[in-house]
Amino acid sequence: MNLEKYTQKSQEALANAQRLAQEFNHQSIEPAHLLLALLSQEEGVVPALVTKVAGSVLALREGVVAPA
Repeated sequence: MNLEKYTQKSQEALANAQRLAQEFNHQSIEPAHLLLALLSQEEGVVPALVTKVAGSVLALREGVVAPA
């Protein structure tokens, strides 16, 4: 995978997803790690969309970190 072909925000999200997987002691990067990284991006597209649809990213972020 050539990360140079990705946007700066995409590269940051992938790096943060990798960091999250390591923090949770997971062997691989899962979609939940990437979602959490995307939700955590300030001025990112994903938080803006979620906020527009649901009003806040907090509940979604909490649901990803601690699923029921």
